[in-house]
Formats: sequence, C-alpha cells, structure tokens
Amino acid sequence: MLPTAPEVALCEKGEDLLLTMDNLGSYLSLVQESLFNKAYRPCVSAFAGQLKKVIRVEHLSYFRREEVNQLFCGEVDYSYEFSLDSLPLYVLPMHGYSRDSPQYTNFLTILVEMPSHMKGLFFKFLTGCPRLPQGGLKSLCPLLTLVKKIPLQRERVDDILPSVMT
Repeated sequence: MLPTAPEVALCEKGEDLLLTMDNLGSYLSLVQESLFNKAYRPCVSAFAGQLKKVIRVEHLSYFRREEVNQLFCGEVDYSYEFSLDSLPLYVLPMHGYSRDSPQYTNFLTILVEMPSHMKGLFFKFLTGCPRLPQGGLKSLCPLLTLVKKIPLQRERVDDILPSVMT
C-alpha cells in the first residue's frame, strides 16, 4: 500500500505482506515507481506539453539553469529589496497600524535581519510557496499588508495566532 494513500495497491496482495528489513528495498522501489511514474510523470508531461505551446523547448538552452529555475520557480535572492529603506514600499501598515507604529517598524526590522532559510519559511506561511514570484515582494498582489488583530471578548492578545490572506 502507498503510505499516503492506503487504497493504492503497490503489488498484488500487498496488504497481506509484512514489511521487514528483508523486503524494505523492494517496498521502497515500488513506492518510488508509484509516486514518480504514475503520479508525477503525468503532471510533468502535461506541463511540458503546455510549455511547448508557448516556447520551443530548445530555446530554453539560451538560459543558464539558474535563470530557468528563477523563471519557473520565482525569486531566490531577496537581498536587493530587504532593507529598511525598501521594505516600506512593499509592506503596508493598515487597520490599526501606521508607518510609525512600533509593531510595524519591529516587523520590518525582523524581516531585514531574518536569515534566508527563515525568509523561505515566512513566504511559505504567507503564500504557500517558499519563493516569491518573479519580481519579488512588489509582485505580490495584493501587497503584503500588516493589520492589527483585535482580540474578541475573553481572548488574550497572546492567544491570537497570526493569519494571512492570499
């Protein structure tokens, strides 16, 4: 059975087999075969088919691997826009915060000082993807907005979880 989908049989009568160290290698090979060849390959083929309608694939050879990766997967280097001078252009204070609010300035400072791997986790929380779109923060639509959450009755400020809207 596939670990993420027990209803998917990897081999005939697989549900009756006990997983042991002796058959672990075979099991992992079957999982890999099922995931990559049956699940991901159709997606990759569909993507490639649609890409061929837009651009001749051989034209991608004019780009370096990093450039193709950036085109399809988004920005990786955020250093150019993560400064206390540039962030206010892309991060808006609203609904209870102003550009002078200590929470807003602290938030910007934390973003500037945040290591790259943490920025990736932060973007994943914001957008569902660890990378920003081509163009970086300015390409987010709507722009990143910091809003004040007001606790409901009997709620403590520290008990309110952050949220995002994408």
